[in-house]
Amino acid sequence: MVRQLIASRQMLRLSLIGIVLVAVVGAVLDLRDPERGPYDFHWERIQNQGFLVVGTDPTLPPFSIHTEDGPIGLEPDIAREIGQRLGLEVRFLLLGYDGTYDSLLNPPNGTDMVISTLRPDPFRTGSVRYTTAYFDAGHVLVSLENDQTLAELQGKTLAVEFASEGDIAARRVENLKIQRYFTAEEAMDAVLAGEADAALVDRVSAFQYTAHHQNLGLAAQTSVPDPYAIAIRRSDWRLHRAIDDALLAMQADGTLDALIQKWVASPPTVP
Repeated sequence: MVRQLIASRQMLRLSLIGIVLVAVVGAVLDLRDPERGPYDFHWERIQNQGFLVVGTDPTLPPFSIHTEDGPIGLEPDIAREIGQRLGLEVRFLLLGYDGTYDSLLNPPNGTDMVISTLRPDPFRTGSVRYTTAYFDAGHVLVSLENDQTLAELQGKTLAVEFASEGDIAARRVENLKIQRYFTAEEAMDAVLAGEADAALVDRVSAFQYTAHHQNLGLAAQTSVPDPYAIAIRRSDWRLHRAIDDALLAMQADGTLDALIQKWVASPPTVP
């Protein structure tokens, strides 16, 4: 009788362990499969309420600009386009830079997403997810010959802004003559004047300069990347997937490029 009781308890213990293991394995599989992931209460709440709270710092033209009628610029327009594609109204919460992540990590009165020239930070990925980059603000080659890489400039002259990331990257290239200028505009002026074969400058300056000097071209890729991405709470995995899918669709259909041209290449005058 005692042996039967001990055996029954052992069987019960093994059964409980088996149930726990099945639950753990199931949870892991759910987390790996985006279609069967854990229930996202926040995503359900957003869909039910019909609006998305977006944080942005409106002091960063041409990315985000304060007006009496609300923020305008590349980032607010991207947020509005995402909201339209998700069928959600967009409500903006204006932030200072120091409050960017605090607003995101303090629901329910904070933000659902933040778009504010944020660079993906590997030290924050435990609490934050980043989307696909919507803009690369890094240093890009500008030239008459449309050179694509620094390696193609060996033996030539490169103009850079003094002490910039482009200046630092150029020093790593062998057999390259570097000419330094105080501004990115002066570096590109040097290319037009024939004093340099190419300039390595930040992409915002390159966009705005080449909009008025169309004989100059930009390389397709930045030589020194500096991507900007949208930040979302890590627990809001369904929201992250929906926003990322919307961004990828905007890239594919040309909407994102059109907004970049509107706000970065030829920014309108804001009263």
